[in-house]
Amino acid sequence: MNRRNILLGIAGASAALVGADKARLAATAPTDQTRAITGELLIAGFSGSNAQSPSAQALADQIRSGAVGGVVFVKDNVGDRDDVLGLVRLFSAGAPRRVIVAIDHEGGAVQRLIEAHGCARLPSARQVAVDHTVAEAQAVYAEAGRAVARLGFNLNLAPVVDLENAGNPAIGHYGRAFSGDADTVTAYAGAFVRGFEVSGVCCVLKHFPGQGGAQSDSHEWAPDISAVWSEADLAPFRRLISAGGVDVVMSGYSVLRTVASDGRPAALSREIVTGLLHDQLGFDGVAMTDDLDMGAVGYGFARRSAIVQALQAGNDALIVRNRTNYDPALPASIASWMSEALADGTLSMDALSKSAKRVQKLRNKLTRLT
Repeated sequence: MNRRNILLGIAGASAALVGADKARLAATAPTDQTRAITGELLIAGFSGSNAQSPSAQALADQIRSGAVGGVVFVKDNVGDRDDVLGLVRLFSAGAPRRVIVAIDHEGGAVQRLIEAHGCARLPSARQVAVDHTVAEAQAVYAEAGRAVARLGFNLNLAPVVDLENAGNPAIGHYGRAFSGDADTVTAYAGAFVRGFEVSGVCCVLKHFPGQGGAQSDSHEWAPDISAVWSEADLAPFRRLISAGGVDVVMSGYSVLRTVASDGRPAALSREIVTGLLHDQLGFDGVAMTDDLDMGAVGYGFARRSAIVQALQAGNDALIVRNRTNYDPALPASIASWMSEALADGTLSMDALSKSAKRVQKLRNKLTRLT
């Protein structure tokens, strides 16, 4: 082969490589569809406790553009009453659809909104079950729901539906579970959900599939509950879902090898989210992750991996606090990761579209309630 033919061959090969690279980039680039789906599924956090926070303002811009569909407030985001109202107005102004505005309002140790915000202190779940009948509890939670709704929140990341276990450092220690008896938990969790809903606030059952027996805190590490979990832990979820009126179920980050043999935390396990929650229990509402940045996930998975695995598992809504390793372009990053996973077959557009429709159904209900 002469020099001219060699050069022509090299040029042709280079052109083919460039063409293949362009095709790969085109196949994995975010599309309008993946960006729209990200905007439905993502519930993002922010830094700061007032509307002047640059992080809050950036998130508000993303909400207005349709790139994000929900916001979660954590303890550090809650300033005084005017600050809270200012932030809710910021996130809602100019939004193209109903914004999901979420907060933890369990009572006891987990209550972000207090008297200074116009919200009476709620007893812990354990104390409510001791001191109140189911009907009385529903009235208590209805009043709490009215106060939360007045501030503009429409999704309460509660109640805890785990069974009481005093050795659990994150739940039992603080009295966050109603009881160790599944019937009692079912009755009082149902009263919690009904009370808040009549006041215009939807609720989230957590932490599926039941991690009351965990002996470590999933905020720090994924607890293995395989040896202590039983069908009794699942019973309150099963009964409440069967009774109807459950809009959202949040999976935790416990490891349950008897169901998920690969040892993935519950929220990242297809066997648990799709197989157990959606298929076996027949739940057709929104399957939600706990914060994908918390320790149980963060120590073992990069954010990209955690998000793709959460979607692959069958989750419909993703909570990402976005405080550690803050990504100002988080929605665009997720849309890119989603596109890449679609291109290699890890995710399917059909499943993602179904997830988006479930979240849209929740938004429609929030609109009707307010």
